[in-house]
Amino acid sequence: MAIPSFYRPEHFDKMSKEDIKEAARRNSFTLEDLLVERYIDMQRYQELNQISEDEHYYNMANRSSRPELADKYTTQYIKELLKGGQISEQGLRNHSIFSELELAELTDDHYYLIRAANSNERPELKRRYTDEFIRQLINTNQISEVLLRDRSIFPQVRLDEIMLRPVKPLEYWLADAPALLENRVDVFILGVAGSGKSSFLAGVLKAARDRGILDIQVIQDESGNVVTKHGYGYGNLLINSLERNLPIAATSYDFLTYVPVNFQDEKGEDRPLSFMEMSGELFQECYMKDKNQLSPKLQDYLFGENQKMITCVIDYSVHNSQRILDTQQWQHFDWFLKLLEINKTLSRCVSISILITKWDFAGNLTDSESIDAAQKFVEKEYLNLYKICERLKQKYNLRFKVITFSLGTFDGRNAVTYKPKDSEKILDWFIANSPRIVQRKRWYKF
Repeated sequence: MAIPSFYRPEHFDKMSKEDIKEAARRNSFTLEDLLVERYIDMQRYQELNQISEDEHYYNMANRSSRPELADKYTTQYIKELLKGGQISEQGLRNHSIFSELELAELTDDHYYLIRAANSNERPELKRRYTDEFIRQLINTNQISEVLLRDRSIFPQVRLDEIMLRPVKPLEYWLADAPALLENRVDVFILGVAGSGKSSFLAGVLKAARDRGILDIQVIQDESGNVVTKHGYGYGNLLINSLERNLPIAATSYDFLTYVPVNFQDEKGEDRPLSFMEMSGELFQECYMKDKNQLSPKLQDYLFGENQKMITCVIDYSVHNSQRILDTQQWQHFDWFLKLLEINKTLSRCVSISILITKWDFAGNLTDSESIDAAQKFVEKEYLNLYKICERLKQKYNLRFKVITFSLGTFDGRNAVTYKPKDSEKILDWFIANSPRIVQRKRWYKF
C-alpha cells in the first residue's frame, strides 16, 4: 500500500510508536511498507513490532470492533502470551476483558471448570469433564483429589466413584461421628449438595466469634478420647476461611459434620446447640427409607431425645436453572419431615425455618422488599413445603420463619468477602429460639 506523499522519513524518527501505528492504521499502510520504502530501518521496525503488555490488553479489549485483532488474538495466541509472561492472568482480570469462566478456560483452571460443569449450566463443559477425563487429570497430577474435596467440588464418595474405587457404605462415614451429646438442641441443616449449608454455618459461627459469644465444645468420653475433635476443627476451619477470604472448605465428613457449640445470650447464659450439617448424600439416604432401614447411628441422631431445630436450605441462585434438582429437593424435605413426625420427633422440635441462601442473586433490595420477595418466592415455588411448615407450626407450637441469607460477595474463584448482616440476623434467631440450660440435665425453655 502506498504511503501518503506528505510523510517523510524524518517524520517517523520523531513520532512515537503509538502514533506511527495509528498513522498506519488510519492510512492503510503497514510497518512492512515503511521498511520496504525505507522510511524506517530494520532496528526501528523491530522496535515497532514489540508489543507492550498494556498494548496487548488494549488490543484484546478492541477485538470486537477490529477484525484484524480478532484474527490475531485467538485463544491459542492468548495462551501463548500468558505462558510467555507477556501478559498475566491478574492483568486480564484488572482490565475486565474476559469473564471468570473465559479466564478459567484460558488458564486451564480445571477446578473452576469442573465446578462450572457440575452446575449443568454449560453442557459443553459437562461433556468435556467426564469421569475418565477427570481421572486422567488426577493421575497426571494436573489436579489434586485433596483440592477437589477441600474446595467443595466433589465429596469423597464421588471421588471414589471417579477413581474406580469401591464406594464405602454410609456406616463407614458415620463410624467416627461422636455419639449424640445429651442436653443440647440438635440443629439439622438440610439441603442438597452445593446449596450453601457450609457457608451458612461459617457465617453464623463467625458472627458469634466476632461478638465474643462463641464456645465450640471440646468434650471427651470416659476413656479420655475427645469425641468432638472433628467438629471443633471444622468449625474453626470455616471461620478461618472467612477471615482469610478463602473459598469455604468442604466438610470434614462427607456425610455428616457435628459441631457442638454454646452461644451466650444477653444475660450471659449458655444456649447449647449441636449443628448437624447433613450432606446431600445423607439427606438422600433418608429419602423413601423406613426408620429401621437407616443405620443405628443415624437413627440416634434423627430420633434422639434432644430438642431439635430444623433448617431447610434452598439455593436461590440455581432455582431457575435447575428446576429438576429443586423438585427432588422438595421431595426430600417432605419425606424427612414426615419421617420425623411419624416417629414423634417433632414433639421435641423447637423451630423450623426455610433458609434461602445466596439471596444476593435476588438483587439490591431493601429489608422490607427482601421480606416480601422471599415470601412470594417460597409461596410460588415451594408452596407445599411452606404449607407443611405452617401446619407443623400450628400442631406442635413451633417457631417458623422464612429467612434469607447471603454470606457476602464472591469472586469468580469462589473466594468470599464476608458481610456479617445476614449471619448476625440468623445468629439472633438461634439465640432467641433455643432453650437456656440452667443446670446440667435440666432444661428451662425460653
